[in-house]
Amino acid sequence: MLSSSRSFARNHSRYFLLRCFENTATETIQRQDDSDDHGNHIMIPETSFKSSRRYIDCRYASQMRLFHATSRREIVPLVAAAVLIGVVGRYSYRALQRMDEEHEDYLDALEAYEEKYGPVTDESTSSMPLGTLGIDFGSESIRIAFLARGTRTEPKIVENREGDRETPTYVELEYDGDDERMDRIKGISSLGRLAKGKYHERRSRNEHERILKPRDLLYANDVRAHAAVHEALLDATRQALEKVVGPRRDDKSSSALFSISDPDLYNVNAVFTFSSSLSNNAPLPSSSTEESYRSLLKSFFDNEDESQNNLYLVTEAWAAVVGAEHYSMIPGGDGPVMVIDVGGNSIDISLVSGEDECTTVSFPGLGGNVLVDAMARLLDNTIQAKLSNSFSSLLETDDMARQRMYDAAESTVKELSKKSRSEVSLPFLTVDSKSSQPLHLNSGFSRLVLNSEVESMVGIKVKELASSSEMSLPVSKAMKFPETLKDVIASMCFRLFEDSQKGPLELRSILITGGGSRSPIHLTAIKEAVTIFGGEQFVDEKVVVPPGEL
Repeated sequence: MLSSSRSFARNHSRYFLLRCFENTATETIQRQDDSDDHGNHIMIPETSFKSSRRYIDCRYASQMRLFHATSRREIVPLVAAAVLIGVVGRYSYRALQRMDEEHEDYLDALEAYEEKYGPVTDESTSSMPLGTLGIDFGSESIRIAFLARGTRTEPKIVENREGDRETPTYVELEYDGDDERMDRIKGISSLGRLAKGKYHERRSRNEHERILKPRDLLYANDVRAHAAVHEALLDATRQALEKVVGPRRDDKSSSALFSISDPDLYNVNAVFTFSSSLSNNAPLPSSSTEESYRSLLKSFFDNEDESQNNLYLVTEAWAAVVGAEHYSMIPGGDGPVMVIDVGGNSIDISLVSGEDECTTVSFPGLGGNVLVDAMARLLDNTIQAKLSNSFSSLLETDDMARQRMYDAAESTVKELSKKSRSEVSLPFLTVDSKSSQPLHLNSGFSRLVLNSEVESMVGIKVKELASSSEMSLPVSKAMKFPETLKDVIASMCFRLFEDSQKGPLELRSILITGGGSRSPIHLTAIKEAVTIFGGEQFVDEKVVVPPGEL
């Protein structure tokens, strides 16, 4: 409409000027002036008339426009300014809304803090926690995350002094004599990665130093569990606090780390997650696993009154559900969530219905370490084929070769989780007893070969556990005896439904967590087991695999 108006105005102006010029030119031609100096009449040539007409058309008609013939150069800046004002106003409004929401959250947090610690004054602000420290005590490693007070960012994993995001939970205890009793423990020789590097080498030695895994001691109800867990947690927690907050006390002999009033210690909220399977089996002497962990962590605080300590204990399964809900990985609702945690030592399957309701079944020996054990056995079988005495197993006779094979097996399993084939090279692994020649291991292994070896080991472990009198088989009695990893997981799920009196259709989601779940072998077995509940569509709708850490 605007363009048509401009065209009309332009044409009308040209027509008006041309008519005026034609009338004037005609009068001039018809009028004869007095003669010029030579007595000739003044006439306007026709060519001059045409060129003048074009001149007027090009110069004057383009400058004349009506009230509605607006130039584009005048409209564009106005439109751009209006759009800019609208965008700035919209985002300013949203920013103000967010500020109001954050202020309401702050008031709620302040009210909760005042209910616990009293009114906030200038003198009491110094006693406010510096942040929240989350400690995940796994069977193979410890992971610690920290969230500073007053920040809206996500918690971040704290790296240890080696730059790793996790610290191995291996402790080397030194004894006074050959008797491995609590009263003969002299101290700790090594911790973390250093102790893990000697675990398989010294596994069969009868020496004064023994390398232990604290969670294994908890499962076995070992009296050394208290000392091992305490030392592993103390070292990893102190490293994390010194990195995120800064050093506090130079004296490392004291085990106290947390305090509300002592400026030489750390005033933070400590959130500790413990195994859901331990909460049901309770292998520690105390009747409650939570109370047992509280007794283990009591020495970390300087105040004997537990009500004044910022210590919070939650199960791993419940913490995983809360994390998944925070990141919107699972839908909201009141239905239970099944958590399949593939740890280093065991597979724990929990049904979380609320903060206090958590039912768990656990199958030891089928976690991520079963892949490493299977890979180490494949390496041992490969090197045995080169030995003159084929009946000798390096995993049983050669301590140094066993440690090197387990280190290579762990790296190969990680590589096979991303690729379908991996190459292993172990030069000078051992020496042939007959030929006295060094033997090297250079071979390639595929994921299918590892999967076949894992299934073979799973069948052996299930039969060993079934024949053991110490623990009943955590599977459903209504199903056939499991012999594969898929059958074990499916039978464990049905056992959990029987214990909780719930059905698979009531599930809100199935959350798969744990370091072992990153292996395609475990992940495929879990999905095939869950398919029994409702087919592939049920798996697509219910199964959730977090892309990273929760």
